[in-house]
Amino acid sequence: MNEYINDTNHYTNYQNEKESYIVTFNQYLESLRLNTYVSLARNTYWDASSNVNYSLSLSRDFDIGPLKKRLHFSNI
Repeated sequence: MNEYINDTNHYTNYQNEKESYIVTFNQYLESLRLNTYVSLARNTYWDASSNVNYSLSLSRDFDIGPLKKRLHFSNI
């Protein structure tokens, strides 16, 4: 209802979403003690150009004596 009222009053400063896709992949590589995460998101709009977002994340387990830590790297 708010979208209809805003549209009739010409307050349309938002993008009308058409489709949204999200693909994710997560895998733990036990031999390397490495966890990988990849994500792709794509949005299309009726009244604006589409956009695509990528994400990559890596984390690794390691031991320092009795102390166990997780090292995490992330990109985009």
